[in-house]
Amino acid sequence: MSEKSATISHRSSLIAPLSSLLASISVESLLVFWFFTSPVASFYLRYPLERSIITYDRAMITLAAIVALFKWLDEKPSFVVSKFEILWSLLALFALLSAFMKSNEAAPAIKMAIDSFALPVIAFHLAQHRFDPQNRGRIILAAAIALALIVFAAGAYELMSGSNLFAYKGAEILRDREIRVNGPFLSDSSFAAICLLLALFLRAAPAAFRVRFDPSAHFVYMCAVIAASLGVLLVLFRTVAVALVACWAGLEILSRNRAGANASQQAKKLAVYASLIVAALIAWYVALPAISGRLTDPRNVYGRLATWQAAASIAMENPLTGVGLMNYGAYYQEKYFVRGDEVEAFNETRAARSPHSNALWITAELGAAGLLLYLLAHFYLIVAGYRALKSAKDASQRAAAACLLMIVAAYSITGLTLTSGAYSDLNLCFFFLGGLLLNVSCRNQKGSQTD
Repeated sequence: MSEKSATISHRSSLIAPLSSLLASISVESLLVFWFFTSPVASFYLRYPLERSIITYDRAMITLAAIVALFKWLDEKPSFVVSKFEILWSLLALFALLSAFMKSNEAAPAIKMAIDSFALPVIAFHLAQHRFDPQNRGRIILAAAIALALIVFAAGAYELMSGSNLFAYKGAEILRDREIRVNGPFLSDSSFAAICLLLALFLRAAPAAFRVRFDPSAHFVYMCAVIAASLGVLLVLFRTVAVALVACWAGLEILSRNRAGANASQQAKKLAVYASLIVAALIAWYVALPAISGRLTDPRNVYGRLATWQAAASIAMENPLTGVGLMNYGAYYQEKYFVRGDEVEAFNETRAARSPHSNALWITAELGAAGLLLYLLAHFYLIVAGYRALKSAKDASQRAAAACLLMIVAAYSITGLTLTSGAYSDLNLCFFFLGGLLLNVSCRNQKGSQTD
């Protein structure tokens, strides 16, 4: 046997077991396992601990993508990709180029481009095109229920004990003499927004996945819905609390039976849910005087307005491609403390060093080009959800489409006053659930997956 033939034979002997292993792995199982374990595993499974190169999310999403690619090559079906995915992928590429070419610290910026832009769109694609909701819907619902209970328990423990269970660098439990619950996430913003997404998803999931509960399972399910809803309130963000009320009401309205047979029953349900949420908000406000004082302090509003003015000013100085990914803080320092420009203020309240708005953050760091891609991507995601809702053939598709629209609304409302789009954990959760819901809502609807 020639040396060349021996080399080919050796490679074949290595590829065969690998191919067999990849073929035996289920993309759905990987995604469900990742979704449930990611919040806690992401803290413990990273290397090195500071400025991690290998992270749990990167490893699991990459593995799922490799398995999906292998199965796709084996099956050789047509490749389907939506306009949203194309536009967000272009945004991810643009962010990566900005990190390479403009960022003061390239390594952290490249990691952000990968974690907050690239990985989420891969998770979205896998959830939309490589997940079987009919057979795996029950297990993803069970994972969401367990996750909501775990996240709330972690947040409640932190609030009562004042200790930080998952001490990420920079994720301080005590800020401005207030306990800011982080749970297993990178920030209190992520905690509140992910609880919001989980609450909305759990409300719609039984109808979307056609799951019926026995009494004991229904009790656990209701505990998870309440836990996710209360988790939103553990963090003192008015915008997220408002998003919970508004999007929950929108979900109840959009997912109701259009035939009108149960219109009265749906109206009663909506009234009950709305009353419970409003009562929880009032109790939350009245029971904790420190909270009510913070929420009614006008300086918070003044500070936000000053911050937006500062972000807009920085964006206008760099209109086309921005100051560079993750350069906002350094540019703020240079503008107001080195160059000596007057710090933006509103009613004697000074601007913060973060844009506190997704749109302004994208505009300031990636410019008008990045903002255009960002807005167009969200527009086409909303269009896809709206079309799925209009063409829904049954209650399952209607519930999934309504939930998709409402989690997009919740994500967008939260992003009005927080730079929530920069948080990789929140983006991964949002994109995964969005892709899954679009998958369910477009099931058996020809051509809808490419909108």
